[in-house]
Amino acid sequence: MKNRTLGSVFIVAGTTIGAGMLAMPLAAAGVGFSVTLILLIGLWALM
Repeated sequence: MKNRTLGSVFIVAGTTIGAGMLAMPLAAAGVGFSVTLILLIGLWALM
């Protein structure tokens, strides 16, 4: 049962990350490349 739950969590996480990657260019177009780059580097540093 635990393996099925863990697999389900990974599927949901993968779907969420994939949707975010598809939406990122659309969101970045409004603020510009340099601001987006600074935000991505800042978020990467927090990880």
